[in-house]
Amino acid sequence: MLLSLLEQKFFCVVEGGWIQPEMIADLEGTHRIFSIFCGYPHANAEERHDVMKKHARRGDWLIRRPKNEAINWIEQQIIESESYRERCEERGLSFVDFSDFPTGFKEIERLLEAFEPKSAT
Repeated sequence: MLLSLLEQKFFCVVEGGWIQPEMIADLEGTHRIFSIFCGYPHANAEERHDVMKKHARRGDWLIRRPKNEAINWIEQQIIESESYRERCEERGLSFVDFSDFPTGFKEIERLLEAFEPKSAT
């Protein structure tokens, strides 16, 4: 799907849970891509759960899970976030740490302001 969008010169945002840094790094040589990977490698799982619960929409799948199961899932995401951060760093890709939400949002704004979409050629 991503290759199809790139070939059609779409300017879009694609959720990155299934897109790995290695894939983006390989595509950067042949396609115009601006990528930002996000994670929370320094978050506290229990605090993150509390924030998610506070801001959850009705029916949010994670909040419906037992607290210990949800925290275990968040802990796994923290581990995967560190892996993403390391792999992005190795490849020169942007990674924004959302362990602290306000800091993460400011960094996203900074990166997006620096990016000026140009017409596809």
